[in-house]
Amino acid sequence: MRQRGFALLFSWFSVVLMSPAFADDVDLVFIYADLEPYVVATDSGVTGFLGDYLNKVGQRSGISISWRYIPWDQQIPLLQRDQPNICGVAFFKVTGREKYLWFTEPIGLDSEYVLIGRKGDARLKSYTRLEDVMADETLLGIVQDDTSYGTWIDGLLATHKVKVVTGSTYRILRNIAAGDGDYFMVSNYTA
Repeated sequence: MRQRGFALLFSWFSVVLMSPAFADDVDLVFIYADLEPYVVATDSGVTGFLGDYLNKVGQRSGISISWRYIPWDQQIPLLQRDQPNICGVAFFKVTGREKYLWFTEPIGLDSEYVLIGRKGDARLKSYTRLEDVMADETLLGIVQDDTSYGTWIDGLLATHKVKVVTGSTYRILRNIAAGDGDYFMVSNYTA
């Protein structure tokens, strides 16, 4: 399957002073919510594929970094306030966000996706190709709002019926288990 990128995103620099909540004596404040295996809070700090990478980049370049947990639904409004040194981690570069956010080149790539469905639903087992699953009108896929699955999969999503929802991966998995949809796509690392 095609690759897709997670992008580290930076808000535009501005002359607006930071709010006291983020006024640490640091160069950058990374805001995050747990997104295993990419960004994960532990007793010793933030780790994960992106967390470890960004910590090393900060250390090697002499940039002081502070990590702040912010729930996903509060991150975009915070970044839209245009605070000078606040950076979001693991955001997708989707239409509309470029109006108020600046993205780096992707720093993490997923190479494969996994379809997750309800245990015991034999309909998914009869397919070997994603386009065939999506063409089956008896199956309803669920995708996350403001998420890119890469050029090829996004093209399929544009031409097939899927349910677009907000919420975490765990919430969507509960929706699948409850019968609100039949399958959900996640990266092989997330699965």
